[in-house]
Amino acid sequence: MVLQIPQEYFAATLADAGAAAQPAPQCARAAADPTAIDAAARLLRGAKRPLLIAGAGACQGGAGESLAHLSRQFGIPIAGNGLGRGLVPEDQQYSFNWPLMQIVAKDADVVCVVGARLKQRLGYGLPPRFAPQAKFIQIDVEAEELSRNRRIDVPIAADAGLATAQLLAALRADASSDPSVESAAEIAALQQRGLWVREALRDRLAYLDVLAATPLPDDAIHPLTLGRTIAEVMPEDSVFVGDGADIQNWMYGALRIREAPGFLDHYPMGAMGVGTPLAVGAAAAAREHAASGARCRTVVLTTGDGSFGFYPAELHAAARAGLKLICVVGNDGAWGTELHGQLKAVGRSVNTELGFLRYDKVGEGFGCRGEHVEHLAQLRPALERALAHDGPTVINVLIDRNAGATLKTDTRVQMILFDDLASNLKTQHSFAG
Repeated sequence: MVLQIPQEYFAATLADAGAAAQPAPQCARAAADPTAIDAAARLLRGAKRPLLIAGAGACQGGAGESLAHLSRQFGIPIAGNGLGRGLVPEDQQYSFNWPLMQIVAKDADVVCVVGARLKQRLGYGLPPRFAPQAKFIQIDVEAEELSRNRRIDVPIAADAGLATAQLLAALRADASSDPSVESAAEIAALQQRGLWVREALRDRLAYLDVLAATPLPDDAIHPLTLGRTIAEVMPEDSVFVGDGADIQNWMYGALRIREAPGFLDHYPMGAMGVGTPLAVGAAAAAREHAASGARCRTVVLTTGDGSFGFYPAELHAAARAGLKLICVVGNDGAWGTELHGQLKAVGRSVNTELGFLRYDKVGEGFGCRGEHVEHLAQLRPALERALAHDGPTVINVLIDRNAGATLKTDTRVQMILFDDLASNLKTQHSFAG
């Protein structure tokens, strides 16, 4: 597709644009019905295993501060999805990314969904991803999204930022009117309640730690170790862009988003390859934002060799503009998720092996710096050089192909789930709530 701008527009000015030259109108933000807020507060106050899920609407509504207080002060763990990641910095104590924690969402008894749509990524809000008896609160600025795929016990049509502030105020008012919550024991109980997700994920988190720390033969690089090394080297306020399939799965187990907006990926369309233009746009936005006096956040794209191949020419725009962008290609020489699926299903590969090509040279051809990494000892220095460089860098990292086979067999490392989709669809129209 080509988007062409009529050439006569090049000489136009805002003075010629009429209404377009005027300041944007200030749109009112919708507050929540106080009755619904009180009902939501009662559910959360009485929950044994409450859960917050924050999506793009929570980010766009500026709900981060309220969500952080709800999580810490009232012992409600939070899972961020998409743009909702990093609204509460991911510490894997109270705050997680949704793909990492979703396997224990079935244990939640009260779920509060803030600015997130109950679509496939969230299992439509249905069993088996969630318990059949779980109570749901949903906050969304679009009323038609409420109870779309499941019955919502407390639907709240409101701006996510205003509604979460109201919910926080209601819980605080309840606490101040009940002398028992001022006791150290009650505060400790709330803090302990907030750790239920961490405890439920204990085996998964411990296994990921062991996997990342276990050396591979010949100083090879496991994709989980790649992600954790990226996390160690890059600034905490980095903007991460995710692309690919297997490599993206491992990044969910490795990268922690500390500030929102701080994460972009190709969900929900699944159009692999779009991470590259997303990252170029994010880097341009970061530089533009820095021109107003803010710090310039580092933009890091993690992608696979297959997904990188779709739109590499977008890096030419980054090089021409001199944008600070770090593109890390996890290169397993194949369409990894398809390769291992084929090997499991039919015992051979069919048009899925790409070869360990030099994508760093592709980057150099478009004007970027290139780095080629074959061994773990080379990885950190390459990342540090890319971070120090004032421009785009493409780092081609050869990763262990066998790691992808584990994703087909071991639930402890599976972050991207599709196997419950059929069962979700069976219950989508029959689940009574």
